[in-house]
Amino acid sequence: MNTPLDPQDPQDAGHDLPKTPAQPAGPTPSFGPPTQPASANPPSPGQEPALSTLAVVTLVLSIVAVPLYCAFGLGILLAVAAVVCGIIALNNISASAGALRGRGLAIGGLITSGVGFLLIPVLALMIGILLPALGAARRTARQMQSNTQIRGIHQAHVMFAHSNNRNFPGLTSAGELELNALEPSGPHGGHPALRFQLLLEANYFTGEYLLSPVESGLSEWTGGPLQEDQYSFAALRIAENNTSRNTWHPDVVGEWSETLNTFAPVLGDRNTGIDPDLSVSSIHTELDSGDWRGSVTYNDNHVVFETSEILDTEFSGSALNDTNNGTGDSLFLPDDGAAPTANAAWVYSDAITTQDQNTTPGPADNSPD
Repeated sequence: MNTPLDPQDPQDAGHDLPKTPAQPAGPTPSFGPPTQPASANPPSPGQEPALSTLAVVTLVLSIVAVPLYCAFGLGILLAVAAVVCGIIALNNISASAGALRGRGLAIGGLITSGVGFLLIPVLALMIGILLPALGAARRTARQMQSNTQIRGIHQAHVMFAHSNNRNFPGLTSAGELELNALEPSGPHGGHPALRFQLLLEANYFTGEYLLSPVESGLSEWTGGPLQEDQYSFAALRIAENNTSRNTWHPDVVGEWSETLNTFAPVLGDRNTGIDPDLSVSSIHTELDSGDWRGSVTYNDNHVVFETSEILDTEFSGSALNDTNNGTGDSLFLPDDGAAPTANAAWVYSDAITTQDQNTTPGPADNSPD
């Protein structure tokens, strides 16, 4: 029987002891299942992995961003935030060794954000197409409302004429120029302010009806003398000055009554040009652009949104002023013998001449309309 050698025993001192095998360098190989990193914190057996908060945030941000893409700044910011949160969430889930779940939520949020980014050019194109169409529709709606108001104002003139020997306000039943009983030194019957005020005081319409839906900066009449910042429209010129009666064109004055003439423009949108002898404009166009467009009511109560101030007119049996042969009638220039003829001239603020009409009306200064 072999007895193990004892290095402490003197009898075994001369014998060679067996050598212990050297340990290899490096980590000791492991033959069991791989160990988890300390930071992984795997779930206990039977425990459900926790839902990644960032994954949920990713999906929510991407969904909220979709309806906000129309407001490009906010929608894009939310989509970018969703992408960043989604990437971080996927990295955290991969490193959690099963401790976190929500990979599908994160991927869904990333896909939704990506689709949203692809929709941006489409939305931009749609907005580029729709905005001009919406603007045109809004302008058309305002023009129709303006036409309706102008027609209603003319209808009020016709109803007034039924009890005024067929004459419109501004003329007496005898056809004389109406004087201002409320304000003797103020506007007379040739001034649109007095004509409109007679209708307001008789309750044919309210002060709001005299304000164009296109124009801002005006105030509604509630009583007292009608001011020039309380109405938007011009009317047919029927008097030369404050003392004469019907000294303007007799055929034109004859149209300030219930004639049902389809070629006689009697009411409409005014000229806003600062120097109407040189330029015209309206509340529908740029100031002093040389482009006048507006609602025009003819004496048979039909209304047209005209695109020029030069019109075909005919007053009380006079010759037709025809734009086709160069004798079209200007709504805003006095008849000085120059073409085009202008016996249809409208006034806005004074019977002799008409006002320097800025976008927002101010006090009369007797400059041409």
